[in-house]
Amino acid sequence: MPIVGYRIWRVNPTEMILRSINWEPWGSGTKHAEHVFTAPVPMWANTDGDSIHSPCTDCQCGLHAFGETLPAQHMAADSEIKLREKAKKRRHKKLFAMKTKKETFFADSSLREHFASSKYISGAVIGWGKVILHDKGFRSEYMKIIALVPSDTNREIVSTLANKLQISMVEDNRLVEFSTEFGESFQRFLERKNNV
Repeated sequence: MPIVGYRIWRVNPTEMILRSINWEPWGSGTKHAEHVFTAPVPMWANTDGDSIHSPCTDCQCGLHAFGETLPAQHMAADSEIKLREKAKKRRHKKLFAMKTKKETFFADSSLREHFASSKYISGAVIGWGKVILHDKGFRSEYMKIIALVPSDTNREIVSTLANKLQISMVEDNRLVEFSTEFGESFQRFLERKNNV
């Protein structure tokens, strides 16, 4: 049985695409976790031939979700506030730079505006396949969005996205009850796992 979790996404109102915190697009279908390497595969990694199944215990790969609604909703609100503060600080500059060891990338004001106008949205997901638990939630091999939660500042955007993706829009005070129709609560999953 899938596990119910809660997470956040960001969306820019001009493109109307849900994106994870690292800007990876999310749709209404099933998302499959992929293990992305930035360095050579360590010898101790859990490998089957040439591939590593995500999530694995050797890193933080997998599709992440909180076990409760409040952390996701607070993270969405805090992220939006921090984004606005950063945008205000940069508003007077025409260009800003992000440095790596070898290169400097310049972005113009249109990119800054893209970041500044992004909204953060929380919602409910179900995760299944290989699952790794942690203290605030889990990482899973597969995940699917089951509901998006509107707030006072993003209700119109959430409504448009929910219609576009054919996903339910559910008020935060009904989200937990709604989500249990699709899977097992994280708390119940933990209790069952500890009793085995």
